[in-house]
Amino acid sequence: RFALHLVAASRRDRVEALSDRVMVQVGRYMLANLATSVLAGVATGVWSWATGIPYGMLLGFLVAVMDMVPVIGSTVGGFVVCLVALSVSLPVTIATLAFYTGFRFAEDHLTTPLTMKYVTRLHPAATMIAVLIGGTLLEGGYG
Repeated sequence: RFALHLVAASRRDRVEALSDRVMVQVGRYMLANLATSVLAGVATGVWSWATGIPYGMLLGFLVAVMDMVPVIGSTVGGFVVCLVALSVSLPVTIATLAFYTGFRFAEDHLTTPLTMKYVTRLHPAATMIAVLIGGTLLEGGYG
């Protein structure tokens, strides 16, 4: 509200309406991101329980938190779970790696676009294109 005082009085109502719409969309995006992160955490907990990986609930929480980080978060979380799975056996580790590869594919191509479509009211293709553009811009900043 303070920043609105910096806008010319003739444009203040329009800028306020636009900023309110932006804040609603950002809030919806964050809610959708939280929902997909909780799903990743629950899936990790169930997978850990089913395969005998220790600390399943803690790993589920870690994956849920890491999944909040765009693009690489769920990959890093899955890598940590695979490292812990090494304490069980090599076949469980390979199965866990396959699980996270499939889960990441499903999250990137099904869950996230559909959730974003519902929450932000954007077409899934627009969401996927925006992620690709964001990833390309992120890579360009470090090259």
